[in-house]
Amino acid sequence: LYSDGQAKDVTTSAVFSSADRATVDLNGSKAVGVREGGPVTITATFGGLSATAQIRVSAAALSWLEVLIVPPFTGVLQQGEQGQLQAIGHYSDGTTRDVTTSSTWTSSDYGIVSVAAGTVTGIGAGRATITATSGGLTGTITILVEVPTLEHLAIVPPNAVLRPNLIYPFRAYATYSDGRVVEVPQLVEYWTVDNASVAQVINYGNYFGLWAMDAPGTPIHVSYDGSMGHSQIQVLLSNITGTEVSPSKLILPTGMAAKLSGVFAYKSAGDGWAVEIQNPDWSSNNTSIVRVGTNGVASAVSPGATTIQMTTYDGPSGNMYVTTTDVQVTSTALQAIELDVPPRMVVGLSAKVHAIGVFSDGTRMDLGPSPIFWGVSSSSLASISPEVDGAKVTAKAAGNLTVSATLNGVVQTKSVTLVATTLSTLEFGVAQTTLPQGSTSRVDLIGHFADGTSLDLTESATYESLAPDVAQVVNGLFTNMPRPMVLAHEPNQAPADATLRASFGGVSATTSVRVNGANLRSLEVAVGSAAPSPSLTLSFTGGPYQLRVIGTFTDNSTADVTPFCTFEPASPGPGIYATISNAQAGKVTMLGRGSQTLRVTYAPTYLGQPLISGTATMIVQ
Repeated sequence: LYSDGQAKDVTTSAVFSSADRATVDLNGSKAVGVREGGPVTITATFGGLSATAQIRVSAAALSWLEVLIVPPFTGVLQQGEQGQLQAIGHYSDGTTRDVTTSSTWTSSDYGIVSVAAGTVTGIGAGRATITATSGGLTGTITILVEVPTLEHLAIVPPNAVLRPNLIYPFRAYATYSDGRVVEVPQLVEYWTVDNASVAQVINYGNYFGLWAMDAPGTPIHVSYDGSMGHSQIQVLLSNITGTEVSPSKLILPTGMAAKLSGVFAYKSAGDGWAVEIQNPDWSSNNTSIVRVGTNGVASAVSPGATTIQMTTYDGPSGNMYVTTTDVQVTSTALQAIELDVPPRMVVGLSAKVHAIGVFSDGTRMDLGPSPIFWGVSSSSLASISPEVDGAKVTAKAAGNLTVSATLNGVVQTKSVTLVATTLSTLEFGVAQTTLPQGSTSRVDLIGHFADGTSLDLTESATYESLAPDVAQVVNGLFTNMPRPMVLAHEPNQAPADATLRASFGGVSATTSVRVNGANLRSLEVAVGSAAPSPSLTLSFTGGPYQLRVIGTFTDNSTADVTPFCTFEPASPGPGIYATISNAQAGKVTMLGRGSQTLRVTYAPTYLGQPLISGTATMIVQ
């Protein structure tokens, strides 16, 4: 009020203060109640004058309590899943508050849903009411828990043809209504065989599976979680005719090393099957020339000729087999090392590096098992550790790295750029998406990162199949194919589809394959990625060479069937200029220069498949 009787609003110009800001705070000219209490004196000052007012803060009353579902939770849980609820208090002054943490939570049936601090967990099938209590009031919501049912129990491999006196690693997979595929525990009590003279379920050492006997065939069953799966097996009346060592002849420069492996060969009754020998015993006839470890790695000590002996037993029957391979250690000098190192890596990930040696006589060999000294330019950027087939580099920090390999005074280096980024998407591809039974196809998984980097993650990812009895991604099942690949089984009803999932770093991608019931009709042989040919020309000083077998099926489709084939000649002899490994199916060992006939045989793997053979001329120049 002014002396001339006028009145003016000076609210925006006045200065306000609170005698107790813990009870009543001020936001300009607005009073904000902080807690219940008062009265509190509020003073307004303007032009040297002041005025006061009293404010009391009273608590708004809780009117009702609301329980809400927090997305992405929908109110429906699978057994073992969790979801989040929220308690909202509605007050008499029209305000709302989140009272989730201060509320008391209970469930009407803890056998169906448990609850703690608003987090609900599905326990068993059914519905349960969840109650939140705060300020004497309650809010409720109903939660549904669905327990997935077992819809299909599959035995893998299905409808298999076995050979006697071997243990086969059968597996069983349970498919549930929620889409999950779970491997059945490897326990004998889940499995039954109608005829014990055909096969027996066995735990033998580290191996679980079926021990094939001598009878012709029978159904096998697996029972799990109230369901039963069935499959047929046939034991082919074929016998082990011996064992084979790969390579059949080993030529090693002094200081180098190579990995040996072996197979059981079944070549009676028109069969042509070979199966890898697990953990044979190895010994050298002259350790001053060559030494051999328990893992089959032979290390050349000094020039000379000797033999290495492999001793093994055919599983539970205990029959012993002894095979030798000739070893020649030369004084050939290592001249250069070729390094296969990825030019770019992502921090936190690992990559394999490989080395090929080039020698003074022009020959080349894989240096993986040899005593290479592997190094990196900075241990703070990356670590490196040797492996049987090379080394593994793990990126630790962003920067520029040099990877080095040193052997017999020869040094080779490669530069690698290490980047810190995150995985955005996966690109999952199968080279051949329609496959005949008993065939394989290459798998590729490319990771695309936030900074634009793209890396091959094929060997680093995990894989699963939603129809494992139709097709699976297998890794390391066949020693000649270390990369993951799709393996097409024999579907009970052809054609059949399988969805495959690849996962890495919390990111997943899927693809589908179709398996038809076509049978094999003919075989052709190819060198590496080249096209099949009836005449194969190889260089004696070249390589290493890997053969592929391409099958043509009754529907005129073609597919890679290398893992299911055996090769001849596998052992040295008159007129033999190269042997082909059955332990590492298709790997060639050079013995001399000349021409010979190569024979490949596809032995039955699934019921109803024919035994098919093919030939090619191999010329070593």
